[in-house]
Amino acid sequence: MRSPGLRAAFAQAQAGTKLTEHQFNMALDGFPNNDILFLSDRGGRFDLWKMDGNGNNETRLTNDLGLEWEAVVSSSGQKIAYTSFDFNGQEHLYVMNADGSSRIEIDVSSDWIDIGDNSWSPNSQWILYEKEVESGGDWEDQIWVARADGTGKKQLPKEFVEEGRYRQRSRLRPYYRGHWRSHCRGQRG
Repeated sequence: MRSPGLRAAFAQAQAGTKLTEHQFNMALDGFPNNDILFLSDRGGRFDLWKMDGNGNNETRLTNDLGLEWEAVVSSSGQKIAYTSFDFNGQEHLYVMNADGSSRIEIDVSSDWIDIGDNSWSPNSQWILYEKEVESGGDWEDQIWVARADGTGKKQLPKEFVEEGRYRQRSRLRPYYRGHWRSHCRGQRG
C-alpha cells in the first residue's frame, strides 16, 4: 500500500467504519496522489470507483454488467488494470485510463478460466498476470505478460510457477519483482 489515504481507508474498513453511505465498499488500491480506487455496489451492481483520499469527489469508473475486481493502479497513477467477470463464464483483463476512459481488453478467458493477480511493471508499461487453466484434468498456473496497450502478450516460462512458490491467490507481486527488473532492462516504451 503506497498511499496514506489507502492505509486510512483500510483502517476504517477494519474498524467497521463505512467509507461512504453505500451498502458494499472495498478499497482495492491507491493512487500516488492519495486517491483511492474501490469497488462498490452503489449503482445497483459492482463497479470500480475512485475518490479523494479524504472520501470526497466519488467518481464511477466502470458501468457495465460485469463484476470487476483485482484492480491495480499503475506506478505512474495514469492507468488501471482490472479483471472483469461477465457472467457468461469469461473473465477479461482490461486496462483503462485512471479516469475510466479508453478501456482496452488485454486478454479474455474461456470456460471459467481465472485471470487475476494483476501487477504493473515499475515503468507502468507492462502488466503481469496469472491465468489458471485446466490441463489434463488438473489446474495449472500460467504467468503472462503484456504491454499496457495490449500488444506483446506472451506466456512466461514455467520456472515462474514451479516448486510450489505460487499456490496462494494474490501472492504474485512479491515473487516477480525481480522479473520486472530483468524484463524491463533494455525494453523501451
